[in-house]
Amino acid sequence: EWVGASEEDKQAWRNLTEQEKAKLQEEQARREEEAKQKELEEQRKATEGVNVYEDSKVKINFLQTGYDGMTFLVENKTDKLLTIQADSVAVNGYSTDDITMSDDVAPQSKGKVIAKCSLEEYDAKTISGQLRVIDFSSMDSYDVTFTNVNVE
Repeated sequence: EWVGASEEDKQAWRNLTEQEKAKLQEEQARREEEAKQKELEEQRKATEGVNVYEDSKVKINFLQTGYDGMTFLVENKTDKLLTIQADSVAVNGYSTDDITMSDDVAPQSKGKVIAKCSLEEYDAKTISGQLRVIDFSSMDSYDVTFTNVNVE
């Protein structure tokens, strides 16, 4: 534990009270735990994305932007096939046009859906959009709107 420590640092450590040493060790342990939790959150974001909308039928998470557009992970909580379409999407406050999207997600499953479009920026800090959730078996549909969701 003293490897690489200067004589001055070693003496300073010896001069600390047991209570001060315990406090420093607790602080170090807290910083290490925070770093671990931050790393776990980054890993979770990479696989699950950032939640932009959730209700009793669907959960929609933003995954990434890329050359092909915006990718979302959609969890279909229903027992029916759902189709997701995009009305509008924006990255960092800039809307795009010519969006193509009509992707199905099987009942009781998760699926990636892509709003195919040309984006001005790929480094998304915030995203906005309006997606339509459609159950073609009953012809029920509704719009899902999210505005300036932080995805960093």
